[in-house]
Amino acid sequence: MSEISDLIIKGRELLDFEKLPDLAVLVIGVVVGLIGKNLYTLVKNILGVAGSFIGRMAAGYWQDIRRETPNVLDCKLAVLADVEGTRTVLMDSLIGSRSLASIYLNPRTAFGVRIQAFFVKRERPYVYFAPIKHNDRSLTARFRAWRNARRAQFGLPPLPPVDTRQIKYRRVYAPIEAMIGQYLTNEWAVQMSIGEPCYVFRFVVALVYEKHADDYVDRQFHAVLVWEEALRHMAFDGIVAYQPEYGHRAETLRRVAEAWRSDPRQFGTVFMMVPKSNLCGDYVVERVENQAGIRIPIHRPVRGEGAAGPDAVLLARLTGRHPAVPSDLAVASDAGAPAETL
Repeated sequence: MSEISDLIIKGRELLDFEKLPDLAVLVIGVVVGLIGKNLYTLVKNILGVAGSFIGRMAAGYWQDIRRETPNVLDCKLAVLADVEGTRTVLMDSLIGSRSLASIYLNPRTAFGVRIQAFFVKRERPYVYFAPIKHNDRSLTARFRAWRNARRAQFGLPPLPPVDTRQIKYRRVYAPIEAMIGQYLTNEWAVQMSIGEPCYVFRFVVALVYEKHADDYVDRQFHAVLVWEEALRHMAFDGIVAYQPEYGHRAETLRRVAEAWRSDPRQFGTVFMMVPKSNLCGDYVVERVENQAGIRIPIHRPVRGEGAAGPDAVLLARLTGRHPAVPSDLAVASDAGAPAETL
């Protein structure tokens, strides 16, 4: 019995002796296994962060060399004013610089807008999408024909030919209009909704990229907001910029005005309501048909000899037809052509 007890005791001693090495090996194996299992993920994350940082630095260096930032967009308000008898354009910043990725949730649209920076020129400093060609044999046209054939197999009517340019314009300008509406609050629209008489004015949003300007800050996308009446009747020849850094903006606005007068659907629109009690002068209502076919009443200042009120005087200052009155900044627009329908 004592021999058995001695064997048991001897076995226990051996087990206690090997207990510590086995535990150490087990712990080391677990640690090595965890490191080995996650080593690839760890290295990949480190290289990914480093590569992203190096890539952004390389892209920034390339943009500094070219003196442009095609991935940035901001919004500016073009104010046409009379400063001491001189026709002047003022640029007021509404929304600061934003990344295209933060404005366009669809990366394809953001990429398309950024690509436009390579195609703008001095004669056309705004975003432009070419219309569909009639005899288009591109891959897109073939895919459209295949899609309509598949729809016909399921008994669905074929999709009518849609102007792709209009679709692209809405994709580009709809987020900008929403951004302007978010930061440029129009509380008077609420008053109009409850029945208070208000004037309705329309502003044009033009997405421009002044690539010809030798200025690092200006060589990025700008959503320029301009009063429609200014683009409709303004003669931009002879206008000077109040800020020296915006000396080229008068030419840009003239190019945009020519394009808007030829086809207003190329640009976005924003509406502003102002109570009639806040304004004086004569305004007429003109119902303008939008892209959806809805006729929206737009108020325009009365032009001609019968115009009354200080608004008509302010509108006449910029044209030179009325003696300029030295004063502070006064919003004005050219008064010479009758109102036209779109």
